[in-house]
Amino acid sequence: MTDAHAIYIRFDDGFLPFARACLNSLRMNYPAHPPLIVEYPGSDPDVLAGLDALGAERLPMGNPPEFSRFLHRHRGGGAVMDRLKLWQRPFDRFGTILHLDADMLVLAPLDDLFEHESPYFVANHEATHGVRIFETSSDDELVGLLDEDGIAMPSDPDDMVNAGLFTLPKRFRSRENLALLARLAERYGRFFAFADQSLLSLWLHASG
Repeated sequence: MTDAHAIYIRFDDGFLPFARACLNSLRMNYPAHPPLIVEYPGSDPDVLAGLDALGAERLPMGNPPEFSRFLHRHRGGGAVMDRLKLWQRPFDRFGTILHLDADMLVLAPLDDLFEHESPYFVANHEATHGVRIFETSSDDELVGLLDEDGIAMPSDPDDMVNAGLFTLPKRFRSRENLALLARLAERYGRFFAFADQSLLSLWLHASG
């Protein structure tokens, strides 16, 4: 029996207007969506009723992986680290997980995204030079670490992904992949420009 796919969304009361729009768009434009798993630490009755209407499973709020302490939190706050929990054991019961930021609108069914055998991400594609995986590409220590790990310096506008939407097939959420994320966070976290988004981008590069 194949593990059921799922859609993961995380938001809190500070993000309610966006989350309501996202959930309504999911209900209207993707009614046959896979099960919805939600991390929502609030208690707004309208939101709770809406989640129940969607048949969503509310997940207990746990802590992100220990290695998130190596990542800067000044961009996006600590909440963005929660998406890194998708590699932890409680999510092993799912097949492919589609991560959606709560400020996204679903305009049509997304079934095709679950058909990819590898993780599906979209390039961030920012022309601004500062919007890259690393804050700088000229740090000697950083260059040395990348050489040791056999990773080419990612400096192209399309080398960094956008973490707002992505899919993670189950085999890419293995213990080995979790260990790789932890190693990359510890070795490169202090050089990252965008915390979790930089980590996910480097993980894709390191994974080939």
